[in-house]
Amino acid sequence: MEINGEVGVATIFRTLPRHIRPTAAVLLFLILGLSACEKLEQKYIRQDKLFRIAQIEDSRADDTLLFSPDVLGDSDPEIRAKAALAIGRIGNDIYVNPLALHLADTVPSVARTKCFAAGLFGDSILFDGVLAIAQNDSAARAAAVEALGRDASGTQAARIAAFLDDIDSQVVYQAMFAFWRADEWSQAPKMTAIGLSSGNRLVQYGALYALSRGGRPEGRELFHDFVSDADPDYRMLAYRGLGRIADSAAVKTISSGLNDDDMRIVEAAMRALGQFGSLGTAYIAERLPGLTDEKAVTLGIETIGANHDFSKAAGVVGQTLRSDRRENVTAAAIKSLLQIEGVDALALIDEIVKRPTTYQRLKLAEGLASIDPKAAEARLTPLFNDTAPTVRAAALQSLCDVDSTKAMRLMEKALTDSDYVVIATAVEIAARRKATLLIPAIAAIYMEKRSFLPDDVKRSIIDACTEFGANTAHDSLLVAVLEEGCNDEWFIIRKEASEALWETFGIDRRNRVGLARSKIENHNYRELFEKYDINPRAKFETARGSFTVELLYRTAPKTVDNFIALAGKHFYDGLIFHRVVPNFVVQSGCPRGDGWGGPGYTIRSEFNRESYTTGAVGMATSGKDTGGSQFFITLSPQPHLDARYTLFGRVTDGMDVVQQIVRGDTIRSVIIDTRQRKK
Repeated sequence: MEINGEVGVATIFRTLPRHIRPTAAVLLFLILGLSACEKLEQKYIRQDKLFRIAQIEDSRADDTLLFSPDVLGDSDPEIRAKAALAIGRIGNDIYVNPLALHLADTVPSVARTKCFAAGLFGDSILFDGVLAIAQNDSAARAAAVEALGRDASGTQAARIAAFLDDIDSQVVYQAMFAFWRADEWSQAPKMTAIGLSSGNRLVQYGALYALSRGGRPEGRELFHDFVSDADPDYRMLAYRGLGRIADSAAVKTISSGLNDDDMRIVEAAMRALGQFGSLGTAYIAERLPGLTDEKAVTLGIETIGANHDFSKAAGVVGQTLRSDRRENVTAAAIKSLLQIEGVDALALIDEIVKRPTTYQRLKLAEGLASIDPKAAEARLTPLFNDTAPTVRAAALQSLCDVDSTKAMRLMEKALTDSDYVVIATAVEIAARRKATLLIPAIAAIYMEKRSFLPDDVKRSIIDACTEFGANTAHDSLLVAVLEEGCNDEWFIIRKEASEALWETFGIDRRNRVGLARSKIENHNYRELFEKYDINPRAKFETARGSFTVELLYRTAPKTVDNFIALAGKHFYDGLIFHRVVPNFVVQSGCPRGDGWGGPGYTIRSEFNRESYTTGAVGMATSGKDTGGSQFFITLSPQPHLDARYTLFGRVTDGMDVVQQIVRGDTIRSVIIDTRQRKK
């Protein structure tokens, strides 16, 4: 009897003499038991390593475990990859040399992850090793070139240039992006030539994106060549490029995009035409009465308003104000008319908008900065005392702009406001204007109220300390604030305060940053990182319809876990999309509805190799490790966001609904489907 080509154990056992069989059975049991114990021990050792790596990453620790050859050089590819990724996400300089010593890897997928981690550092020390391991694997070469483009010193142009001739399209694509990231354009003519001659769509897109986003005149022929491409993503880039290089001969060509069936193209054409002043906005004004899409109409009005000198458009904007009562359109028209006509616009605004909403008052406050200072002050003063903090903050900014002589008094009053948005705005204005006389008041806010201050105010004050700079009459107060920040309970405050102390005053307190709070423990590792066989899904119900997001659990487990926990508490139910940028993103998750709110804590960033294509879902932050509840969804490809914001989901159904969302639309509910949870 044979089993899988081997003699069966039972057959061998029967051939033994009967008196030996009991002893043999005991020995066999011991051998099998020892083997099972060894496998179980190896399993627990592996799980302990993965747990420790995850905990070190989440606490942003400097831990010698990640230096160890037993981790970066472990026989298990997953452990090596997770250790390298953790090092890149932590980003502390202490890890640079250990990563450099262990960059080489025989497993291509791990080599790519190590290249990505090196790119997160942006340290040139790593790049020799990155290039060395990338020679025999095109995907690793692409990751290596991407890393070169993130070099903080900007000295890798010659190395990047060699990859423009690579045989692999993904490598060439990444080389194009690397030049854009490095803001190095010596190869712009060659990039244009490659884009024109290559039949590869990925290479063409890379050339278009890099040259258009960089506003490079060398790309003129390429932009013209793709302005009528069948793919809207390519047409959008062509319009952007022609607008950014201000090619006046292309104005009529760009204007044709205003009649496109894809509203994203219409919006891209509007932005491009806005680069040409009255020459371009004349086409927008002509097209505006025939548009019905709320985002396109709003963007058109905003673009006209930004060109203050084009008074002929005032009639079109005024007519829109009379006939279109949608909140976003009306708000845009209020600000635009003030920018175009100044004080003369007030009569029509007063006639039409009897009871402006909070958002309309906000735009009114912004627009008033464009009119006669005396008239502006009369209108802004009551807005500075508005019930809505965002309106008060906008009025403060405009009042300081129209009459700088009164700015000091206004900022002093704002620093005593009951809402932290107004306080933070006053701090930022004071620092920008170098109003050093306000340093004692700002320092007092931090020192006396730090236990109650939201993180956003603390971070504004820390940023202000840096912007005020050294050599003021109040350096001791600034240092005292930053010293206190180094003792804060929250990691991000301690980190930013210590960095400000070192960079501004040369005082090194970086050893006081310590660890971020981590909720990862040995007992809950599997619950956090091995919960699902397949990615969970989140179904969003909105007034526009429903859409579904696949949550990328394996890619960003802590971010996904946080999102699921918030959704399970109905945190998102009833929140609005407070920020909508046409053809870019829609954003929600703020309990205040103004972009300043969060869940009361922050989570660590989980930068990854996923790319921001259309429908990608990312964690909105104001810097690394400052995420919480706010998220955004991309309305078109945005690869410049890659590895800058945690990408944790993708819209898999209902992207047409997402494209229709406008500012103020409400999330009715978010339902998480976890039916595929592991047993």
